[in-house]
Amino acid sequence: MEDQQDVELEARKIVRNGIREAAYGEPGKDFMRTATMWNGYLKDKLRGDISPEDVATMMVMLKLSRLAETPHHRDSVVDAIGYMICYDRLES
Repeated sequence: MEDQQDVELEARKIVRNGIREAAYGEPGKDFMRTATMWNGYLKDKLRGDISPEDVATMMVMLKLSRLAETPHHRDSVVDAIGYMICYDRLES
């Protein structure tokens, strides 16, 4: 149980205390930029636009896919939790 709490705290520290934000910018702006790039790349394959919330969700999917290959890779767990925290921030 302690290790699980450590992972959650680590993700929260990275997202909420600005380590990732300092590197990549505020999640809404970062995810909008990513959504714009993905929309450009996928424009002929999609019926609608990707939202910042879609970016957060799909990044979690990426991390889950990586965990399927490497189930005990802590960084993927931390990042997946971090993307869900970002998703929550987008919804606020």
